[in-house]
Amino acid sequence: MPPGGRLTVPVAGVDPAGYAALSRHTDIGSFDPDVLKASGTGALPALASPEIADRYGTGPFRVRLEDGNDITVRIVEVRERTPVLAGLDFLVVDRSGLPDGPDRPTTLLVTGDRPDAGALREAVGGAAQVRLRAEQFARYVDSPLQSGAERVYTAAVAAGAGYAVLALLLTLLRAAPERAALLARLRTM
Repeated sequence: MPPGGRLTVPVAGVDPAGYAALSRHTDIGSFDPDVLKASGTGALPALASPEIADRYGTGPFRVRLEDGNDITVRIVEVRERTPVLAGLDFLVVDRSGLPDGPDRPTTLLVTGDRPDAGALREAVGGAAQVRLRAEQFARYVDSPLQSGAERVYTAAVAAGAGYAVLALLLTLLRAAPERAALLARLRTM
């Protein structure tokens, strides 16, 4: 356990080659999958978020998994984000280096151009849950938060335009007597 005590961080056990391909395909940034492969001895190599890397450094440290097992990891790569875990803090390790219990797959990530959600759901039946990123994004587009933000933005733009027109009219009204006096003097010349 590093200095600073306990911290809950999501840990993903992945196949390094598949994860590297997924990272390349989703434009998250490619890396050499051999860097993440477990050697069988010593600390397990890990990809980490910048905050976790700053906090724990590059030396080996222990991580307690949900099932109570401990593993020792060493941060070898730093990434801003990952297609595997949502959130700011994360660790990604080679699942073959994890103890026997937690290495069963819980999520399968699939990439492609317009995957067919219906066909995927039909293929897995009731054995798994299928969620597409496009469907999740569509939920946010139609959410009350999104439409409320759009309304607030529209109202702010309209109010700004109204205040600009009001400022122009007030400036013209205030300068009208001065302009009338100037025109009268010019006529007399």
